[in-house]
Amino acid sequence: MKSSNLEGIYLVLGADGNLGPGWVRAIVSSGGKVLALGLNATNDANLQSIFSEHPESLEVYDYDLNSSNPSFPRTKIKTGTIVTGN
Repeated sequence: MKSSNLEGIYLVLGADGNLGPGWVRAIVSSGGKVLALGLNATNDANLQSIFSEHPESLEVYDYDLNSSNPSFPRTKIKTGTIVTGN
């Protein structure tokens, strides 16, 4: 069987949803890097687990695409802890 190589950067929206963590794990396990966005993504246990295994390949942010003030996310998982920006 041919191995998959997903080098590159991928944006996963709804990363904390039902299918999101599976997509994130598949991408980082195949060599890709992921920017994962979700309503409560930084508190998602599945994403935290993936981050602990692949910290160099995953950035996780809380973000609401339906927000009336769509600015870049300010909360992310970084080096295993949750950090809130200014």
